Amino acid sequence: MIKNRRFAFWFRILAAIGCLLGILAQLDLHNGQFIATQMLYFTFQTNLLTFVLFVALAIRTGIDKRKNGIKGSAHYFYKFYGTILTSMILVSVVFWVAIAPAVWDSPEIRTYGNFATHLLHLILLIADYIMFSEAGRLTKFDPLWFLIYPVTYTIQAGILGVFDVRYYTPFSDGSYWAPYPFLDWSRFGALTLFMILGIGFVVFGMGYLFFLIDKKIAQKQQKTRNR
Repeated sequence: MIKNRRFAFWFRILAAIGCLLGILAQLDLHNGQFIATQMLYFTFQTNLLTFVLFVALAIRTGIDKRKNGIKGSAHYFYKFYGTILTSMILVSVVFWVAIAPAVWDSPEIRTYGNFATHLLHLILLIADYIMFSEAGRLTKFDPLWFLIYPVTYTIQAGILGVFDVRYYTPFSDGSYWAPYPFLDWSRFGALTLFMILGIGFVVFGMGYLFFLIDKKIAQKQQKTRNR
């Protein structure tokens, strides 16, 4: 773990800027193609929360640096951190395993915005965790907290569906009412619930795996300190 708050502060400032640029690129503002429902996708909202996390980390690091000096821990908001990290992993795995291979020939998929929001921002998060995390703070119940955000998103999508909100993707006619096929009750009926529960178990599994990795790192850090 790097205990240099000055380095952590500037890394997080640059990471926040990088996330903001990736988000703006994903919105296609430079092409004049902005459509508001793009902001309703789980990918966009998760990347926006990643940006918010880096901003919050930078602010907290800067305050801690001023009050307590340059040297010391720069690991904060560990439950929120775990929530966003597991959600970003889900975004990346689904995109690169299930979506990208099927539509790779489409020019819309091979853009900087897609690359940034489905991989680059995750790499920044993982790098931040590796460099600045103080492992051992998570409990075995924290993976349940990580589910709150995906569950909230699912409820949001359902409410918007009731109000007939339509989503745009470059691979459809722009009239799709569900942001993702597994949330389309009109298409899959009761099977939709099982797909949602399945994804929930996957998220919980990733969160618990993150807890186990965090615990293992904490044990190694403790051994290093005792030498």
